[in-house]
Amino acid sequence: EERDLQLSQAGFERAASLLRRVPEFTVAALLKQEEANSGTIVAFSHGNN
Repeated sequence: EERDLQLSQAGFERAASLLRRVPEFTVAALLKQEEANSGTIVAFSHGNN
């Protein structure tokens, strides 16, 4: 099963604007992981990475 969470364009612009203002930021997440399940929690990309 593939999970894909995406922002609306307005949400992306707001987040990008906030992130451009600071050299560091923190991401916090609360997750419940199924046994024997692994994957990426947070990934950032720029362009066609």
